[in-house]
Amino acid sequence: MGSLSNLCLRCGLCCDGSLFVFVAIDEREETRLRTLGIEVGRHRGRRTMPLPCGKLNGRCCTVYGERPQGCRAFVCRLGAQLQRGEVGFEQAQQVVLEAQRRIEAVREAWPGVGTLRQAQQALSDPARPVPGLGLERLHRATAWLRQHF
Repeated sequence: MGSLSNLCLRCGLCCDGSLFVFVAIDEREETRLRTLGIEVGRHRGRRTMPLPCGKLNGRCCTVYGERPQGCRAFVCRLGAQLQRGEVGFEQAQQVVLEAQRRIEAVREAWPGVGTLRQAQQALSDPARPVPGLGLERLHRATAWLRQHF
């Protein structure tokens, strides 16, 4: 019950665009992912799977057993601490829930922003207004993610 896989399947932050904007994939994976109905693209000439992933259902990856190698290989800081026994499953789950709460608070204060990464990118767009509360919450959420993930 307290495994890394269980935590990952309840978290989804590496899949929903909160931590990354894409996952690098190879040529063989591109064909397989297209077959699964997963969007693939290119970023700076490299094959990628853009995030948020279309196979994420809420917080759960619906193709967990078929996910790309880049997804399989990634273990966040919190996941590594869980694996080493430095944090327990319940404590790790509370860290994830707090991250999810902070991200949702950004969305509530900043309508139209889908992911945390989109909010960060919007900061460089002078034509897009940044609500003060949204900016404050973005900084709080980003600091939490940096600390734990």
